[in-house]
Amino acid sequence: MSAGAMHENDEILFHEPFLMVSYCAEQNMIMLRWNGYASPENYKRGMTFVADQVIAKKITYWLNDLRNMTAILQPEETWTNEVWFPRLLAGCVVKKMAFLPAADFFNQMSVDRIMDRTIGARSFQVGYFPSEKEALHWLMNEVHQHRV
Repeated sequence: MSAGAMHENDEILFHEPFLMVSYCAEQNMIMLRWNGYASPENYKRGMTFVADQVIAKKITYWLNDLRNMTAILQPEETWTNEVWFPRLLAGCVVKKMAFLPAADFFNQMSVDRIMDRTIGARSFQVGYFPSEKEALHWLMNEVHQHRV
């Protein structure tokens, strides 16, 4: 698997300097690769696009690659918890979400706060991994378990 896509047949759904979103129909998995700083407008646009795709395609497995993402500002963190997550959770069937955490300390803290606030509301498992290989292994094993 290349660093750019999970499989060679992945479909690129969204590609801008701050975010690339790909979809693997075979595994019903979405992958987000964040890059650098996303302005408030771009962050919300990217996140809204992703929620729309996750709900419309009934995506069950999700990989968030935040390794190259920088800080999420407080207003966007609040928006994520108060607007984005309730909408996502009302319409999604995600089973597992894996994270490749950012090198940026402030991003890590924002993501931790966002995810901590959703603990009682979300039904999917969340995992944090040091490498893409480990994250995909965790997600793919779940995929194979559900096929039996």
